Amino acid sequence: MSLTSLKSEILPKLLSGTRSGLPLDRIGATDPLQALALAGQALRFDRPPPPGQFQTEEAITDHAAILPDAARKLLLRLLSGKNQASGQLSAAIVQKLAEKRLRLHPFDLPRLEPFVKAHAENLGAEALAFSERETPVAQKQNYFAPDSLSDDTWMLATPAVKAGYINGRRTSDPDAARAMVEAAWTSENADSRVRLLAAFWKNLSEADAPFLRSLEKDRAPRVRELAQRLLVRLPGFDGDNPALRAALERIKVSQTGLIFKKAALSLDVPATVRDFTKMSWLNETFGPIGLEVLADALSMTVDGVVAAGEKQGDLLAALLFMATQDSGWISSS
Repeated sequence: MSLTSLKSEILPKLLSGTRSGLPLDRIGATDPLQALALAGQALRFDRPPPPGQFQTEEAITDHAAILPDAARKLLLRLLSGKNQASGQLSAAIVQKLAEKRLRLHPFDLPRLEPFVKAHAENLGAEALAFSERETPVAQKQNYFAPDSLSDDTWMLATPAVKAGYINGRRTSDPDAARAMVEAAWTSENADSRVRLLAAFWKNLSEADAPFLRSLEKDRAPRVRELAQRLLVRLPGFDGDNPALRAALERIKVSQTGLIFKKAALSLDVPATVRDFTKMSWLNETFGPIGLEVLADALSMTVDGVVAAGEKQGDLLAALLFMATQDSGWISSS
């Protein structure tokens, strides 16, 4: 008696509820109860047929060292629970992990899931795979360590890593970086296009003007707005500057002094802007404008603008945001 004969001779009749009796002689059984017991044992130990094909996940290779235990404990206290770190602190932590080539412990990924999802592209291959574990295979991103990219492979990385690579290339060779972005532009989504375009703040020149002007018809409003902000920063720009107009509407020019008149500037902050959002509003309103552009519009020098607003804390903060985009002014001051 074999398992094959049990499956072919006995099981079909048992399952169909036949009344004509079981072919006991074919399997060498003495009575129906014995045949039923043998069939039960056959079902219990019979292995199911193997699948025709297997879908396996690629092994995740992350060569970065795991964060030391002491640092792990501090990180868990900072980034988990109700009292989570601020966005700026979280970004600083991510940057430091990248600099030291460290990665989170695999056991900590579920406990830090909000943090991991927010910064997965910069936390390494293992964190990215964890954050995309429920993402369809066709939509998953490829992780490349930044130091392993080249001009031929940079476009295969995640959006953040791609933007970082182009940012570095803008420092070493702006023209080559622009050519690479132009070649890959149509294959990038809106978020990636914004990140890549933001890298053009470095070494911005007249050579970038044709490409920036071509983005006036880009399908993403964010891209069009950023391209316009870059265009107006080019030397000799002659055209409408919406960001400058919006800033000038908030600046009031007056005179102080009885005998020796001096210009004084004040800033009119909208009533809808709360104290905790004021810095963000100042950065968004004044950050895209160069100090020299603002000074020219006010018919003043840069030093004159700073002196005229020295008693206005909010205006000085706005000038600081503008100075961060004007490296020439910072280096000369």
